[in-house]
Amino acid sequence: MATKIDAGKCIELFIQYKNIMFTLIDEMDQSEANYGVNLHLYTSECRKLIKLLDKSDSAEAKRISYAFDISNLEHNGLIVGVDKNRNSNKITFQTFFIDLFRHLDNKRVKSLSNSDYETIRIDFLALLEKFKTIPLSNDNPEFTEAYETLTQKLTDTLVLIKRNTDSLDGSAKRLSEFIDKVDGKLSNSNSNPAIQKLEELANLYERKVIPSIEFLNPNQLIEGNNTFVRIIREIEDLFADKFPKLATYIQYRHTAISSYHKDIKEIQRTLLSYYKRHKRSRDVFNALENVFNKLKKETYQLHDGKMIHNQIPLSSHSSVIIRGNALKGLKSYSNSFSSKIVWKDEYSVSDLKELVRVHKEKLNQDVSELKQTSTIKNDDLRNKRLKKQKQLRIINLVNSLNVNSEYFDLFDAIHSLLVTSLDDYELIDSIHGYRNFIAKEKVKNRLIQSQDKKIIMLSGYEHQYWRRSLKENKAI
Repeated sequence: MATKIDAGKCIELFIQYKNIMFTLIDEMDQSEANYGVNLHLYTSECRKLIKLLDKSDSAEAKRISYAFDISNLEHNGLIVGVDKNRNSNKITFQTFFIDLFRHLDNKRVKSLSNSDYETIRIDFLALLEKFKTIPLSNDNPEFTEAYETLTQKLTDTLVLIKRNTDSLDGSAKRLSEFIDKVDGKLSNSNSNPAIQKLEELANLYERKVIPSIEFLNPNQLIEGNNTFVRIIREIEDLFADKFPKLATYIQYRHTAISSYHKDIKEIQRTLLSYYKRHKRSRDVFNALENVFNKLKKETYQLHDGKMIHNQIPLSSHSSVIIRGNALKGLKSYSNSFSSKIVWKDEYSVSDLKELVRVHKEKLNQDVSELKQTSTIKNDDLRNKRLKKQKQLRIINLVNSLNVNSEYFDLFDAIHSLLVTSLDDYELIDSIHGYRNFIAKEKVKNRLIQSQDKKIIMLSGYEHQYWRRSLKENKAI
């Protein structure tokens, strides 16, 4: 019976010879497997290590062969399954074991995808629905349990977002440094190693960076869908009156999570010029492919008997010579392969910033910006919360108006409603409510502009506007 080595010692040896796991993780990420590792690759890497150690320390090599043996890993619970099927041939490690080695190198930390963000959003949405259906009281064990779950989820999400940001930053730097290193070197376009990295970078930009920005966007509209930002704000509002300290704690966590939005926007700016360069290259290849597809089609037509008495019918509009004119101007596409700035492009400013950044790095000019940390006071958080609550009340009040009715002066109707419903009413509230109301689909096409100039006075302020009336909706 083979010698068994305990789990603690196995993990210690894996960490000592961590390059094996790094190789496996890289292969796993490339094949987009979650925790499944190619069995042949694992066996091959282990054999290489044992053979190398055997030359200098045979005892260590023997210990490694026992520790890294599949049966020993199964015995210690480090792997959950072995699939020796010829088509799959995988071993599946425990989640914590793979994550342990990802944390040893930021470049291998797995970044979050759309499905990960959706899972987080659904978890918080379930908690919001829970809080809406139970009594909010410390005497209620159901509330206590739900709140403990909420705080744990907020902490876990903060850790995930930080880890994701570090992963994106590491991947962006690794890819951009590689592309900058090989950029400018003469090589065949089909074998240029930068092309593969540009593909990888474009994939990172579209599938990781953009979803991260959308998930963390602190400026989501209150009327939007059940986004992560809106869900957290609603939970804050539920706790604001009865549990102000708990609401403040949630807002602190929310602010900490949202703060990474700025970091990921910076990563986006770093990748943008490379991403655009990749897109331009793909557009060029597509244009070339379309032209030669047309040429191929015409060639087949000639092959099938279009040449009469060995003469090309130049009068035919489908002639290969006539259609060959489509090849004219292809030389102009070669400029698209240049990494020069396209000044007329909408992102030209971003390109210029990126060009300056790259040149600064190449010239070894250390440009450091002092990071200013803003201290958020409890009063500021409370004021923000109250402002959001007021905006929500205004929207709810305006939504209570019948959109199908007729209004002689729409702004005055909204002003009259809000001034009698809000204790802290200001004229700006009617403006916000008015803009929200006229944005509705049922309202836009029924507005009638008049030449009557109206003035509303309140607390020393006045608002002048041209009266707009709303026709009755007769389509209902």
